[in-house]
Amino acid sequence: MVSALVLCCHLCGQANRVPVARLLEGGRCGACKAPLGAPDHPLDLTDSDLEGVIAEAPMPMVVDFWAPWCGPCRMIAPTLEDAARKLQGRLLVAKLHVDENPLGAARYGARSIPLLVGFSRGEEVQRQVGALPPPVLMAWLQKLLVA
Repeated sequence: MVSALVLCCHLCGQANRVPVARLLEGGRCGACKAPLGAPDHPLDLTDSDLEGVIAEAPMPMVVDFWAPWCGPCRMIAPTLEDAARKLQGRLLVAKLHVDENPLGAARYGARSIPLLVGFSRGEEVQRQVGALPPPVLMAWLQKLLVA
């Protein structure tokens, strides 16, 4: 199973399809040839790509199971954005909208949100239900780097 993500070039905005397993290889934009690099923002996943991305991610990753009506989900979103930038190339940050993707939410038991599930080499290594203050959340994410 080869999963791919669509990454937009920071220079020209072109959408580029990149195999998940090759995220760290420094691909280039198909239009302007600029380096793409690893994602520096949370990626939006769906039911159809969730399992493939988890299985093939070349680095530890966290999936945020969330919904836009959830206040605590909105509270932690800026910290996850910041973590994606600061830990670019070392941690993959992804989001799964539970209302639009009920199969993925059910698969990981997302009964309460926000639910953060950390993965390493395709295996779940930690999970957190509920919002954490930014410094505590960043420390929780740092633990994934050594899992």
